[in-house]
Amino acid sequence: MPKIGFVKLALHRNIKGNEVVKNVIIEKDTDDKYYISVAVECLDSKNNNKTKDNKKRGGWS
Repeated sequence: MPKIGFVKLALHRNIKGNEVVKNVIIEKDTDDKYYISVAVECLDSKNNNKTKDNKKRGGWS
């Protein structure tokens, strides 16, 4: 990032080929440390969180 420079990454899980980045949030705390949250969406229709009657089962949406 031009104004911040390189950002250290703590990756909790890999982004798979069937997932796309939907949102990125950059936050700066009071100690001048930056934190980046990345939201991804799975494009695979097999992994949706809904039942046959279209009610949500729980988990991440």
